[in-house]
Amino acid sequence: FLATLALALPFGLLAQNDLVELVRSDVRTEMRAIVTLNMGLTEAESEKFWPLYDAYEQDRKGLWDRKIALLKEYAEVYEGMTNEQAQDLLGRVMKLDTEFDATRTKHIKLMEKALPATLVGRFYQIDTRLAKLMDLQLSEEIPLAIPTEEAPQKGMKE
Repeated sequence: FLATLALALPFGLLAQNDLVELVRSDVRTEMRAIVTLNMGLTEAESEKFWPLYDAYEQDRKGLWDRKIALLKEYAEVYEGMTNEQAQDLLGRVMKLDTEFDATRTKHIKLMEKALPATLVGRFYQIDTRLAKLMDLQLSEEIPLAIPTEEAPQKGMKE
């Protein structure tokens, strides 16, 4: 699907605004289609589920924007990254991962109040799988950091 194609492009292209917008819109469309296909909701369940899903996606939009910004920043420094840059980026990406998890937890709890636990559990499975797939696709395309020559690498054996 198109999101896979966009994420499979060379890493340097990620910084282009048109690609970023394509990824944003296409991922949301694809994820919604996958959720629709796999949830098997009745009309009554749909009336409760989709507003909750839309609120969840709205909360995640800002997180995705920050993740894309971090990836763009990483693309600028991954060759010759200093320890200070690595520490800063690592701290921010770990905080962002925690925020993604907290957002999912918050919205799962809201869904539990309106829908049967079996449906909420099914959505959790779908959403978690999609998130892991996205992370896997990104990790395949993002090169490992290349430290600067002069930066001593703590914890690394030669």
